[in-house]
Amino acid sequence: MPNPLFSRVVFCVGSGSRDHRAVVVALAEGGADVVVAGPPGMPHEVLLNSISNEVWAIGRRSAVVTYDQGDAAAFADAVQRGQAEMGRVDLIVRVEPVLSG
Repeated sequence: MPNPLFSRVVFCVGSGSRDHRAVVVALAEGGADVVVAGPPGMPHEVLLNSISNEVWAIGRRSAVVTYDQGDAAAFADAVQRGQAEMGRVDLIVRVEPVLSG
């Protein structure tokens, strides 16, 4: 059975958290190229770039886009920037932190 992620471009939204990193790395290990998306500013951009570098180290392509996560128009613009950078976006994934308690 073919891998449905192979050579797909996934736009993965999060904040650079451990959960975001884990999902992006799993997508890349599954053969996807990943747009790592999240909020602008420090320390988020450092974390997003670190995650993107891990994707490249796996051998898949990656790009980082930031946007104001409370603004729908900014999200649409971020997806368009991801498409411009990677050629297309096939799937959008939003990563929310898992609450334990």
